[in-house]
Amino acid sequence: SKGKKDLMEWMNFREQFLPLMIIRRYLKLTFNYCNTHNLLDNNIDDLKTMELPFKIEFLPTEFPKPNELVLNITEEINADIIVLTETSKAVDLSELYPFQISTLSYERTPDEKWVTIWSKWEIIKQIETFDNYRTVSGIIKSPFGNISIFGTIIPYHQAGVSGVRYGNLNYKTWEYHEKDLYAQSENWKKLIETEKLPLFVIGDFNQSRFNNQGYGTPKVR
Repeated sequence: SKGKKDLMEWMNFREQFLPLMIIRRYLKLTFNYCNTHNLLDNNIDDLKTMELPFKIEFLPTEFPKPNELVLNITEEINADIIVLTETSKAVDLSELYPFQISTLSYERTPDEKWVTIWSKWEIIKQIETFDNYRTVSGIIKSPFGNISIFGTIIPYHQAGVSGVRYGNLNYKTWEYHEKDLYAQSENWKKLIETEKLPLFVIGDFNQSRFNNQGYGTPKVR
């Protein structure tokens, strides 16, 4: 909530769409709550009369065009390098970050980019990766010397099991994630050996990194 208002109610009151990561988190919490309490099959009108930690009538069903959405990146963040995953051509940070490199786009989604690296410092070289559609790498000229950046999305647990993005590849849960992790780590090793520079691997790892519990099997962590 925001003050005494439901977060989505507060968003409507402000008449400004919230940053996507906040919307995404809110919808995920709402879905998990409904799933846990067996509410997913209920009618909207029935949910309106129930005591719930959210107001169902304020959940967004329409979204602004991509170029109208707020990414919540401002000068106050003062990051020198930003790596965006699941992004698109509509997201343009060039006013603050004049240098950028991106993954190649798939034919089915020509305007989408899996990963884009935005930098205030000059990107002096883009490096071929093991998969230029899902990962992107380059050398950045920083004030403390050249560094290598590797932007990535490691496949989520259901990748290759079901879904549109990866398709059904007859993998088991976490199997594609593990296989891809080995392939990417070989790419990281090659970059370190070839470029002989500090390497920063940044992106969506699709697993918990802070402890041995949560999202991801102990083996993939």
